[in-house]
Amino acid sequence: MKRIVSDRLKICWDAGNVSFYEGIYPDPDLPDLAPHVKAICLKDHLGLRGDPNFPPPGQGQIVHEQMFRTLFSAGFNGPMAVERVDGRDTKAKLVPEVAAERLAAACKHLTAILDRVTAPA
Repeated sequence: MKRIVSDRLKICWDAGNVSFYEGIYPDPDLPDLAPHVKAICLKDHLGLRGDPNFPPPGQGQIVHEQMFRTLFSAGFNGPMAVERVDGRDTKAKLVPEVAAERLAAACKHLTAILDRVTAPA
């Protein structure tokens, strides 16, 4: 953000990628970056840096509630999308029934958090 100054360049935040690629969770830089986040890619990560284990949100080490609180307090009001729920099943495609179950679990988990975080004080 500091090197490329543009009104058109913003951030799509992905805490799962920060954990996977950098081994950092929660990211200590998020409060500084939060005003520039315009979209969120939701996924969880479980394991050490580089471990390709992306379980459904709520079943890994990402603290989504803390992330949402930080982003919403900075004015976030953008789109969010769940990206991965395959966990360790990365070598084979998930059958539709299993994918649907995992997406439903992710939705339930994330909706509960969003309800808490956005509830009137």
